[in-house]
Amino acid sequence: MRILLALLLAAFAALAAPEVAAEPATLLPDLVVRVLEHKDPKVRESALTIIAANPTRDPAVVKMIVWRYDDPQEHPAVVAAARLALKAVSGIDFKSPRESRIWWQDKGQQEFVQQQPMLARLEQGEQALRALEERHRVLADRLADEESLFQLMFFVNLVVDIFFIVIIIAFAVMGGSRLKAMRETSRQAERYVEAAEGVHKRFDTLINDIEVKKTEILDYFRKLKEEHENEIERYTELLEQNTEHRVREEAMGLRRKGELELEETMRQLKASVSDEIRKLVDEQKADVASQVQAQEQRFRQEAEAHTLFLEASLLAQRGKPENAVRAYRRVLALESRHLMAWIHLAASLRQLGRPDEALEAGQKALEIDPDSAQALYGIAAAFALQHNRDRMLETLAKAFQGGGDLRDEALNDPAFREYWPDPGFKDLAEA
Repeated sequence: MRILLALLLAAFAALAAPEVAAEPATLLPDLVVRVLEHKDPKVRESALTIIAANPTRDPAVVKMIVWRYDDPQEHPAVVAAARLALKAVSGIDFKSPRESRIWWQDKGQQEFVQQQPMLARLEQGEQALRALEERHRVLADRLADEESLFQLMFFVNLVVDIFFIVIIIAFAVMGGSRLKAMRETSRQAERYVEAAEGVHKRFDTLINDIEVKKTEILDYFRKLKEEHENEIERYTELLEQNTEHRVREEAMGLRRKGELELEETMRQLKASVSDEIRKLVDEQKADVASQVQAQEQRFRQEAEAHTLFLEASLLAQRGKPENAVRAYRRVLALESRHLMAWIHLAASLRQLGRPDEALEAGQKALEIDPDSAQALYGIAAAFALQHNRDRMLETLAKAFQGGGDLRDEALNDPAFREYWPDPGFKDLAEA
């Protein structure tokens, strides 16, 4: 703090001493640069104010003024003082730091260097030394005059220190009266901690109970899914026997039965689960409810997807490939990894003469099951419609390795009509 006061007094002395201020170039450049690099913004602001009143032509000082003006992290008061000092030194009122930086790089640096030849700078240094000695003398006189001011400041600091000591003693006295209350509070806190540990143990027990219930719920849904999958397989056999009307009625009945059973099961399950959930904390309620809803939605989605698949297969067998394509796409919108839906969709697209889309559908099926012979067969048929013989023969050979009964189907499939006389095709199909 004393160094800052000394620097400020030096600035005031420079402004008040006419014999020193009359020589604008007598400041030592290195000293001015160090002052401009001082960490206290007030010191930098004072130095720039002095330079504005006593312009210098030294390139190092001018460069430092440009840096102070162009520093985005500089104090606003220092930036304003740097702008005024730069205007006094260069005679240009720069509107922005960017303009001053461009001016210094393009013109100012060369201009100030040219105006400061070595001999002149040496002479200026000698004059600066003499001026510095005179300035030190004036500063010493001013410091002597201001001795009473420093004494007053010392007395004020002493009074402030005494005041803070009194405050600290008062707080110490007040703290003693609160010590007993703090000890009692500490004992109550220990009792609360013991109670909290008991609650934590009960909470762990409740969490374990929830995990057991979750396991039971998942097992029930798994059994329910297996039962309905068996019924769907039975209706698939009816579909193969071309009993269209009966299969449709059975499918709708199965769907309705599944929904009713699911609703009844969910009602009973929700009732039993809600009794257990009431005993748990609010966070566990939300978790169990979300899992139950997810399982319910998943089962409904799978049941609806299987029902739509049956309807799409009926449409395909009745010779309505366009309607079948739309139905298969609805199935895939519900269950994107339905292997047979992708395979049958590819077959319907081939019937419509859309081999590119059929090839894409076959690739989707192959992503689900890379070893699926039917998926490979569908891809080979799409290659045949695209007249890609090599890819067709390569893919067809892989399909025959996984399903030998596909050979007879290939000999009767119109998609391979073009290649029936082909020797390579015959070797594969008749092997």
